[in-house]
Amino acid sequence: MNDVSMGAQYRFNDRNDVVPYLGGGLDVLIPDLDDLQVDTVLGLHLTAGVDFFVSRNLAFTAELKGLGAFDADVNRLGTKVGDYDPSNISTTVGLRLFFN
Repeated sequence: MNDVSMGAQYRFNDRNDVVPYLGGGLDVLIPDLDDLQVDTVLGLHLTAGVDFFVSRNLAFTAELKGLGAFDADVNRLGTKVGDYDPSNISTTVGLRLFFN
């Protein structure tokens, strides 16, 4: 499943070394399967995270993201064989580079 996502973030108090943020956006989930046909679905995501700056342009980051999406039909040879619910909760931990 490929997730094409567009969103925005609001950063609180961006003049400190620790910067929390909230975000949200729209997702288009596009299936990538060879033997099954799965509907393309729309979804919404919400994010919350925090950046820990080690320099002006580099930060350690931690994020929690929740994705809510409509169920998709799963078909094989034109016959419905099930449903797929792409809704999920995920976490990200890593380094973020800012170009400012």
